[in-house]
Amino acid sequence: MVNKITILVVDDITINRVLLKNFWGHEENYEIIEARTGEAALEILNERKDIDLILLDVIMPGMSGIELLARLKKLDAFMHIPVIVNTQSDEHGYEEEALRLGADDFIYKPYIKGIVKKRVENVLKKSAYDRERTDELTGIYTLAAFYSQTKKMLDMDPETEYAILQINIVKFKVINELFGVIMGDEILVRLAQMLKQAVGTEGTYGRMEADHFVCCIPISKMAKPSEFSAIMEEGTAELENKYGLTIHGGIYIARDRTLPVAAMCDRAVMACRNTNNNMVKRYSYYDEEEGERYLKEQLLIRDMKKALAEGQFYVEMQPIFDTKTKMPVSAEALVRWMHPEKGFISPGVFIPLFERSGLISRLDAYVWEEVCRVLARFKKEGVPLCPVSVNASRVDFCESDLLYRINTLTEKYGLEKKLLKVEVTESAYTQNPQEIIKQVVDLRREGYDVLMDDFGSGYSSLNTLRELPVNILKIDMKFMNQLEDSRRAASIVLCIVKMAKMLGMKTVAEGVETKNQVEFLRNIGCDSIQGYFFSRPIKPEELQKMLKTYYENAGDEKEEDKVGILVVDDQRMARMTLKDALGKEYRYFEAANGEQALEILHENAFAIDLVITDVVMPRMDGITLLQEIKANPVFMGIPVVVVTASEGSADEFHALEMGATELIRKPFDFHVVKRRIKNVLKIAENEWLKEEVWNMKQNEAIRQ
Repeated sequence: MVNKITILVVDDITINRVLLKNFWGHEENYEIIEARTGEAALEILNERKDIDLILLDVIMPGMSGIELLARLKKLDAFMHIPVIVNTQSDEHGYEEEALRLGADDFIYKPYIKGIVKKRVENVLKKSAYDRERTDELTGIYTLAAFYSQTKKMLDMDPETEYAILQINIVKFKVINELFGVIMGDEILVRLAQMLKQAVGTEGTYGRMEADHFVCCIPISKMAKPSEFSAIMEEGTAELENKYGLTIHGGIYIARDRTLPVAAMCDRAVMACRNTNNNMVKRYSYYDEEEGERYLKEQLLIRDMKKALAEGQFYVEMQPIFDTKTKMPVSAEALVRWMHPEKGFISPGVFIPLFERSGLISRLDAYVWEEVCRVLARFKKEGVPLCPVSVNASRVDFCESDLLYRINTLTEKYGLEKKLLKVEVTESAYTQNPQEIIKQVVDLRREGYDVLMDDFGSGYSSLNTLRELPVNILKIDMKFMNQLEDSRRAASIVLCIVKMAKMLGMKTVAEGVETKNQVEFLRNIGCDSIQGYFFSRPIKPEELQKMLKTYYENAGDEKEEDKVGILVVDDQRMARMTLKDALGKEYRYFEAANGEQALEILHENAFAIDLVITDVVMPRMDGITLLQEIKANPVFMGIPVVVVTASEGSADEFHALEMGATELIRKPFDFHVVKRRIKNVLKIAENEWLKEEVWNMKQNEAIRQ
């Protein structure tokens, strides 16, 4: 269907209207509408919104053509319609008056068909061109027209320094929702008028898209005080006060004239991004280094689709070890990118970038399926399986089909749900708490473990812990970096572990790299350890070999796997007697006094499960040693048995008051000593079992 061109002929003389109408009588793509008076023409214009051109006679009874033209050009609804004025002669100066009022052309009677049609054709072409160059809502340049006009201006005036200013309304969609689209459009029109008034004839201005506007003006015009600054500040203040909105801007100084205007505008847009979420800094200048970084980021985003298709991404897995048994009990899937040109790209570079751009969901989906594929292969080949945790971003948790997508994968690859764990970051929770709580509850009920990643890194950790029903906490690696140098950091980690146990949660410490860190975490009851101390991230094939090796040798007891006992007594014979009484099933460490015992604890805390100390010793006695152990967060979880030769109850009471688990009197009854030590170790083990039972009950309650 051909779009018709509609022409409104306004003339009080019938023969003139018929004549003009007949000029296009046999052309199907034209529709000619007639009006005898100016009043009738207005009625038609109010009814029909498709008028493309008006042929208007000057002299008519009632409302004259000049009066009608003046009225049309003042009305927003009609001012864009081109008007050709016609009259018998110009003895009254009608042509000059009509052109002054906004007429597009002038035709004299008697009409000559060829001339009339050609003039109409020219005006329609110009009108179409103007419509392409003019934003329909605001009446200022479109972006393409702004580019064109700005280039001409810069080329014609190479001596003047110009700046590109891009401005936009922060969260304009919210304004539309609060006040409605009509009011939103009025705000945009007002902003365009403000820009037009501020720039005047000394620059160019246009609408980029939506609530984004741009102008190019001499730098001198931007300086304070100036008319431009005054108008912009006054206008933005008025809009902000009236509607509660915020206007931000970015500025690029156009020193490099070889750049296309579009590229200059891109730089102004980049500068504007620096003002996001900043209520103080409203305008920002383009920074060259930041611009280069932004361009590199855009190139990475462009490369992502191709990278997924070509297998440039791959998955490594970092094993997670049980703190007590030192066996691999799970792993975390970590995505890597080997770019064919740029080489290895750090996850610290591309993951935040993909999160900001929304592409992270596609990358996560790839990792989830790759992990399921690997686990299915392990299962088929008879390799011992361990659960693998995968990361789910804020974007994933905002999708209502998250559980469906994960269920689809575990069913597709025939995997038990306990083999796939889901990690959520604390920062994701703070941005969309209600949706994430719902998703976590659904995942837990379905049988998936959910881990809170980077716990302790946010500002609302305790509140998150209270509301989000995760069952495993991953302690942020920043604490590990400070653990050995900061008593506060150690105390915080201890509190996190204790609190997690009270809430029925297990704990995983991330970023563990030293033996001292391992010893501390073991003694405070942290369940699992992830970090370079045990293993770097490895390929699935290496994990496969590791699991096979560990579980094949699981039954072979080594000296280092035995329960470790530190015996502290200044009498060597007393130490040997005690060791003989307990037998060869334990691994022994010996110290002649309290100071020596503390040194051994610092070096071997990971291997020591029990301390047996005499009370009376030179340099540091047993009670002081007991106090030191219970005051140190690294050692305080180790049970201590005190040995005394005293018959009175004072030593016993004092030792138990200071935190001793048991007291043994000299001389030793071998059978009693052996039984008491076994009981102490069993009690310590039962405490751990109680925590495990509590965890199981909590998890079951959530599933129900």
